[in-house]
Amino acid sequence: MAQKKKFSSYLLYALGEILLIVLGIVIALQLQNWNEANKTAEATQLTLDRIKKEIVTNQQKIKRVHEYHKMVKDTLQKIKTPKTEDEVKKALSFWRGLQIPRMQESAFQTAIQTGVSKDVNVNLLESLNALYTSQSSYNEFSKTASQGLYNKDFSDVQNFKKIAIFLNMTMVDLYYFETELNYQFQKCLQEIDSLSN
Repeated sequence: MAQKKKFSSYLLYALGEILLIVLGIVIALQLQNWNEANKTAEATQLTLDRIKKEIVTNQQKIKRVHEYHKMVKDTLQKIKTPKTEDEVKKALSFWRGLQIPRMQESAFQTAIQTGVSKDVNVNLLESLNALYTSQSSYNEFSKTASQGLYNKDFSDVQNFKKIAIFLNMTMVDLYYFETELNYQFQKCLQEIDSLSN
């Protein structure tokens, strides 16, 4: 009987030790998971902060030129075709170049390349993808518009009407591009802010 009691005590002691070890392992794994979740959340928030800063920078670039592009579009629609070189210079006195800023995308690309984007809210990620696709199209349009403008012959007064039509079409497209980008900037910024609160 005494041996049975000793064996039972030993068995209870061993089970208690095993239970403590298992409990310690479970707690350690839980702490590790918690730490990893915190690191992921911090990395995601840091990435969203960088993307937000990039969006705000791009938004400011567009705001600086949007009214100018509208003014050029509106002015070109009212210009009468000049007949002399001096009249061309006078007619284009408002012109300050295309002024198409280059949209940045490094923060968003970094999020994709580092895999942090997989931890971003799906709705926000869809909005960001739409925004950055529009920005890429804007950048491509900028390149095409610049090349088209540089190929024009400004020395010939007879080309003025063609150049004015080209510039007007370019400014109309820019105006609508920028209007859409402003909407998308605002949408993404609101979504980022709603997730950060």
